[in-house]
Amino acid sequence: MIALIEALISRGARSIIAPACPVCGRTLPLRFKHGGLRCCRRCYAIGLRRTCGSCGEVGDIASRTPDGDPVCDRCTKADPANHETCGECGRRALCRPRQDGTRLCRSCHTEPVALCSRCGKSKPCYRSATASPICPSCSRSKAPCVRCGNVRLIAYRADDGGALCQACGETTEPCSTCGRDSRVITRTPDGPICRNCYRADIRFVRECRTCGTVEHLYHDRLCNRCAAIRWLRDLFADPEGAIRADLEGIVKALTAGRPLPLLNLLERTSKRHQLRRLREAGSGLDHHFLDQLGTSRDVASLRAALVAAGLLPPRDEYLITFETWLTKIVNQVEERDDEKLIRSFGTWSVLRQLRRAAARRPLSYGQVAPPRTQIRSAIRFLSWVRDHDRTLPTCTQADLDAWLTSDGPGRPESRRFISWATKQHYLKDVIFPSPDRSGRGQSAIEDDERWSIVHRLLHDDSLDTRVRVAGCLVLLYGQTVSRIAPLTGDQIIDDPGQMRLQLGIRPVDVPAPLADLLRELATADHHAAVLGETGHRWLFPGQYANQHMHPASLNQLLNAVGAHSRPGRSTALMDLASQLPPVVVSKLLGLHISTATEWAQAAGNTRPGYAASVARRRR
Repeated sequence: MIALIEALISRGARSIIAPACPVCGRTLPLRFKHGGLRCCRRCYAIGLRRTCGSCGEVGDIASRTPDGDPVCDRCTKADPANHETCGECGRRALCRPRQDGTRLCRSCHTEPVALCSRCGKSKPCYRSATASPICPSCSRSKAPCVRCGNVRLIAYRADDGGALCQACGETTEPCSTCGRDSRVITRTPDGPICRNCYRADIRFVRECRTCGTVEHLYHDRLCNRCAAIRWLRDLFADPEGAIRADLEGIVKALTAGRPLPLLNLLERTSKRHQLRRLREAGSGLDHHFLDQLGTSRDVASLRAALVAAGLLPPRDEYLITFETWLTKIVNQVEERDDEKLIRSFGTWSVLRQLRRAAARRPLSYGQVAPPRTQIRSAIRFLSWVRDHDRTLPTCTQADLDAWLTSDGPGRPESRRFISWATKQHYLKDVIFPSPDRSGRGQSAIEDDERWSIVHRLLHDDSLDTRVRVAGCLVLLYGQTVSRIAPLTGDQIIDDPGQMRLQLGIRPVDVPAPLADLLRELATADHHAAVLGETGHRWLFPGQYANQHMHPASLNQLLNAVGAHSRPGRSTALMDLASQLPPVVVSKLLGLHISTATEWAQAAGNTRPGYAASVARRRR
């Protein structure tokens, strides 16, 4: 009957309506039969899902054990009994045949090289033996999504054949537990379960068959840690299954921390390829070898894990990053003469000073950020001079004044380059005006607004504890994000009845609401994204092993809640400098005595000047 209906509709019969699937209600070809009813392919496949006898999850059954228990597709692929020896790399893995009959693993399996029929380039192509080979790039065609309208890769098709992107094509169903429309992770006799409810449901917690840990298993009845260790050891093992002695340290370093970051790394093919290159390096592993892998966050996380484990010597990453950035931005300067000037200025003035500072102690974000602004400002100044039909030797004081009074970013920051160019005799008879230091506190916010933000940070439990503590340190103690980010638990002095925080020479008292937040932050665990060992005392840990949060990232979190660091710090320092002597502000907050004195003068605190005048009068 179904075949007859389809034939009549294809011949133009308009009075006949195609029946919908009795399960999902969609109008699709009903080629399958389940439970005595005709249904679509998707509903038929869902009806065949069973509980896997290996991992215990409900899924599509790909094979069965000798006892007849069903095994899902993921466990079937992970079963060593189904693995073969790859014909190219020699590893034991799940293999598939190539056109010449050689069985290769997924990493080594590549399509034969042919001339793509679309782009005309010689690449590994699908259907290489036919008259119309196509490379993987061209096969992933793009089209406007019929739902969101964005031009993206076609991942699904609508009922009428229209293109759907990945986000719009993923079907959602109401979760049987929370009732929200979400992606289905597993199914139970009660109905579908979303990811959040799956993680919170104790029914899916089982015992790992290797270590006995009771948690949500990853696959093959293994917990996250055991699965990550086995996967990594299989990746580093030779064809005989043994791991060289020089690779044992790398395996130990990567598996010392949390397993989820390592699993996220291993789940991506490109990152597994990078780890295989580590296996090839062996004892010759160094920073230069990791630099060849790229500058992605995953490589930086891998480097930090190896440094934290002692397999690589520590190096100043801020200095290395600045050197790379300097080379890149200098190469982007179009005019050759300007390129030479910027290269000389950046190398012999800026970079030389940073290297001297790095020889004493590792650089911080606050030391590297201003030089970048100064170099960009120098490039803008040279471009402005050239646009006004001038050259640097013929630039006069009037030209410099016109540059400083013109609209645009980077005018005050060009002071360093102009001073350097004057000393090197590229500029003559010009004087850069002295910076106006009388404007301290001009960017401050209103005191009522400041206390309103502090009240929210202290009492709004929906905010992140890191944001609440950092915001209070900015708005109450005038600290910068560059000094807040590297705070450690050792700087907290939690005596009975009173907590103190070491910000300067002398610890400062912390009142009760903020003290409770500091205790919560000191005991909290924020290392979920760290690869490798995380045994440190940072109050604001970063995304890399044994490193604190980047000040720019912390500043973004503060801006999101309205606690802007610069105006908030100015208001706090103006308030404190008006009430306390500069020497007290300097010792408590860690400011230089000259800076504390300038803030006191800006706040109208004339007591230090009065004491000095009395001392001179007596003398």
